[in-house]
Amino acid sequence: MADDLVMVEIRPSALARVSACPGSHALCAWLPRDDAPRPAADRGTAIHAALQALSLGQHELACERVAALDESAREGIVWTLRALAEAVSIDGDAMMLVEAEADCGLVADGLTTGHMDLAFVAPWRDGVAIDYKTGQGAHVAPARNNLQTAAYAVALARRYDLAAVQVVIAYVDRRRLDIADLDLAALERAADRIRAVVDAARQPWAPLRTGPHCCWCPALATCPAAIGTVADAIGGAAPTPAALDRAEVARQWAGAVQQAAHGMLMAGGTVPGWRLRERAGRRRWAAGVTPGDVADAARRAGKPVSVADVEAPAAPISPAQLDQIIGRSRAVREALDGMVDRSAPSLTLERAKEQTT
Repeated sequence: MADDLVMVEIRPSALARVSACPGSHALCAWLPRDDAPRPAADRGTAIHAALQALSLGQHELACERVAALDESAREGIVWTLRALAEAVSIDGDAMMLVEAEADCGLVADGLTTGHMDLAFVAPWRDGVAIDYKTGQGAHVAPARNNLQTAAYAVALARRYDLAAVQVVIAYVDRRRLDIADLDLAALERAADRIRAVVDAARQPWAPLRTGPHCCWCPALATCPAAIGTVADAIGGAAPTPAALDRAEVARQWAGAVQQAAHGMLMAGGTVPGWRLRERAGRRRWAAGVTPGDVADAARRAGKPVSVADVEAPAAPISPAQLDQIIGRSRAVREALDGMVDRSAPSLTLERAKEQTT
């Protein structure tokens, strides 16, 4: 059985986790698919799809996909495209590859084919590999040491006989670019490191190690190492760095267990004592509503606020935050009618209420 498990290929996007915890590859290899909703992942997929359509010049489809995103995502896309245009030099004769396959088997036996978000191949044997990241990307390694983008860069170099590849990690939500230039020697060192990671993960009984990478592991809920760490954390300890590390793994493990239960209930299964309950979507300003519009509506309701109050220091305040300032009287609700909509409802996991007689 162990031999069958370690023969399963590793995805380039899993290299960072597998590098930190070699045993997680075998642990995840034959897990049943978890179809529990992941709003953050779905949002990231939608942002990638919009950027793909924009890169391909599919204007109507791009407009449709961008319009479906939240305002922060739309602003992040605009910033990202402008930043890339300024920071990355692309020759007019370069070949553009959008969502192109990266044959990572050229890097190491045991790696699956990956997909580069955007890449360019220049006639003079230079290339650019661009990878979009959404969310805060707290656990994403820097471009110079990032195993996923290194795998794409090496695959690109070997496929097109390139002497150098510029790796760009574009953080859409953080409004930041991380750029590293990899020459032929750096590409070879990256390939050696990736092969070592793959070889270690494909050994029978590769070790399990807990840490920050656990939050990305599909097997976290059932991982023996994580469960052992949770037991240690429950045992109690002074707030030392090691104890806090265990507490963080315990928090991540608890979230993974809840997510697994959520997926089970979504698939029609049962978890005794628990249920899914629909929650109304969050109120948000409708498209096109400006801080000036909100301030004018508040004044009409007899609750004057300034545009500066609505804009707030970092971002426009939400409808819920405005409630705290001016309340939710009938006059306020009527004045704001048509200016507020809701995000889609969600299903949350909660204890089922006991039936009483």
